[in-house]
Amino acid sequence: MKISARKLVQLAVVAVVILAGLWLLRRPDQAEVIFPVRRDVVEVVVATGRLQAVRETQVGAESSGIVESLAVDEGALVRKGDLLGRLTAGETTARLAASRAALDVAQKNLHAEEAALEKYQQDLQRLQPLAAQKQVSVAEVERAAADVRVQSARVDA
Repeated sequence: MKISARKLVQLAVVAVVILAGLWLLRRPDQAEVIFPVRRDVVEVVVATGRLQAVRETQVGAESSGIVESLAVDEGALVRKGDLLGRLTAGETTARLAASRAALDVAQKNLHAEEAALEKYQQDLQRLQPLAAQKQVSVAEVERAAADVRVQSARVDA
């Protein structure tokens, strides 16, 4: 059995094609190499799973009230000092008005006490020369001096 040259060439071509195919299949896949770079993440990732915050902050208000409006959505990125929402000011406004009224009354009382102190000081100044001339008693001068001290304490309080 003699194999013709033509058959040998065909067998050789088939063998080369088979070997080339095997070589291509066994060759490792090409991989794209990306070097790490530090930067902010701005890509959106859609995935299922569970996220856990790096840092959680409790948020509170300096005064109590009912939340009137929210300025941010849940999960939004906020910074220190950002407006998160508004509280109703009804109770706070009423307390502020009452405090201002009390302050006004206290200021008027202070002016009245200062006027009384000035009167007691004038009385004492009038009595001292009269006491030196023996026209009024020492007890009256001492009473006037005590009135000045008492009224001065009221003004300072």
